[in-house]
Amino acid sequence: MPAARQEGLLVRELNDETLVYDLFNIGHKAHCLNSTAALIWKYCDGQTSESDSGSKSLEAEQDHAVGSRVVRFVCSS
Repeated sequence: MPAARQEGLLVRELNDETLVYDLFNIGHKAHCLNSTAALIWKYCDGQTSESDSGSKSLEAEQDHAVGSRVVRFVCSS
């Protein structure tokens, strides 16, 4: 069950994207997540399986499934 880090992040949800600013990174990384990546990241909660995050949840919300490699990439970033 993938779990995205929540500590040390400043998160702002906008209309079509989610901005995630990493306060712990020396280079102060910022990530701009499109709607698909933002949904995957939302489901990386340690409770939802990788296959549920990529297929069932996204398919229900965005009318398409996402492969497990994409889910792993978003959750590990």
